Amino acid sequence: MARDVKNTKEYEAEYGLSAHSSVRGPDTESRLTRSNIKNVIQFSVNQGDEATCVYVTTAKVCVYNVVGLGMNTTLTQEEKELLDRTTRLFKLRSDSALVDRDLNSLNITPETCSPKAYTLIVLFFYFYDWLRMNKIRCYYRPGPKIDLLDDKSEPYYSKIQSLFDFLKLTKKRAGAQFTSSGWIQGVTTALEPLVEPITWNMISVCTLNTPWSSGAPKFTSEQFQAFCRVIFEMTKKFKIILTLKGEMNEMLHDVMVVGIENGKMIISNSWGNEMDLVPTETLPLVELTLPNSTKSRWNAFQFTFLLPKISGFEHPLYYLKRQYYADDLDDLIFKITPYLDEMNERPLPQIDEELLTTLARDPSARIGGKRKLTKRRKLRRYTRFVRLRQ
Repeated sequence: MARDVKNTKEYEAEYGLSAHSSVRGPDTESRLTRSNIKNVIQFSVNQGDEATCVYVTTAKVCVYNVVGLGMNTTLTQEEKELLDRTTRLFKLRSDSALVDRDLNSLNITPETCSPKAYTLIVLFFYFYDWLRMNKIRCYYRPGPKIDLLDDKSEPYYSKIQSLFDFLKLTKKRAGAQFTSSGWIQGVTTALEPLVEPITWNMISVCTLNTPWSSGAPKFTSEQFQAFCRVIFEMTKKFKIILTLKGEMNEMLHDVMVVGIENGKMIISNSWGNEMDLVPTETLPLVELTLPNSTKSRWNAFQFTFLLPKISGFEHPLYYLKRQYYADDLDDLIFKITPYLDEMNERPLPQIDEELLTTLARDPSARIGGKRKLTKRRKLRRYTRFVRLRQ
């Protein structure tokens, strides 16, 4: 059993809490088939056997919600196809040890998947590594309304504030700890003047009556449809974290809401599958596809928005609460609608994407720090490389 799963269960036993995203993903070694919504999201990540879905999901949301403010994160169709062909050989795994995460030796380079696609991948690991290292995950205390705690049973919002500080992109990390540190620093340094003045808000909407929200009213079908209209507008600009509760148990799992099309919610999971389409009319029921094509049934429990408060914009989010329920959904819709209208209509300054081409010409930018390997680690890295090549 993965170490953080063990720690999660020990934490639950000690404090009587349910750990956020304590689900382990199923084995996804088998080859996945294409679907008509392939490449809606730019890349997929497999969490393997580790309880890391909250880190994977939050990292992907950070890439699109933060980096997307100052850089166009959309790939062309040609870039998407190139990235897909490249990552079929090396599926991105969140359980890859840092010492094994040499993208270049696995042929994931700016040439094989385009400079922009490569940027999205290395920035995903940039956010993911920091989130996991700092344990940016929440725990729910049983009670009538949502009460979020951190891994030390303290209020979770102190952790969130540290995340908000990190999203200013001013903190630099040593290159020996992640792939392509020079590339990451080049991009974050260019983005820094654009995102550093921005402050952030995290807004959650609880839709279920659960052990951690026993006094919360359930969403009606009409409320889900009204809320999905907000999600449709939200995902024109931002991605959303969705926490799911097991239909027949108290397990929790995080996924990312990409958007809503043709009455279906598009969900990016962390089990290696490309995408799931969930009919909005079936909410709160959410069915996720397992690698063997069977369905895993969950219920939508908590939607979380990570939103910027931008100086000079008319609707700065200061009047919104952190937590909403069915009984104040109308208030949320009334207040957030003008904010979303303005965010969708007013463009923000963008970095010059020629920077990515310049970084692609610099071999040192994609290498990162050097790390001395033991014989055992060298063998493990070589074995993994050969296995992936076969």
